Amino acid sequence: GLPTLHSSSPMAAPAASTSIDPYRVLKVDRDAAQEEISKSLRLLELRLHPDRNLDASDEQLAANKARRETVRKAYALIGTEAKRQEYDEKWAKAHPDKAASGQLLAGPALPASLGEGTAKAARPAVAVSSLV
Repeated sequence: GLPTLHSSSPMAAPAASTSIDPYRVLKVDRDAAQEEISKSLRLLELRLHPDRNLDASDEQLAANKARRETVRKAYALIGTEAKRQEYDEKWAKAHPDKAASGQLLAGPALPASLGEGTAKAARPAVAVSSLV
């Protein structure tokens, strides 16, 4: 793996920054405003919350819980301007070819359907093909 680059946050394990792409997980563009990132976190947290999915099976609730944890980890990486700048700098150093060409880090993102039992009207329109 990659060496740890001055990680000052105990919340973000060194492997976390290479295992997920927080922009994909939070479904925001790399140039999104910080407010948009926070709004995405709130919407995803609400959409995946057990109280919003009362008719979900135990398996769906467990999957949603895991997805909420992934959302929180992604937000921990880019949730503030300082953390976002740190993440972007580490990513650019680790992926100079992709950073120069503007490509996103390939990594697991939340699926387009964020859990069964979620009201479709609450889902934003997302071009999933643009994320692949």
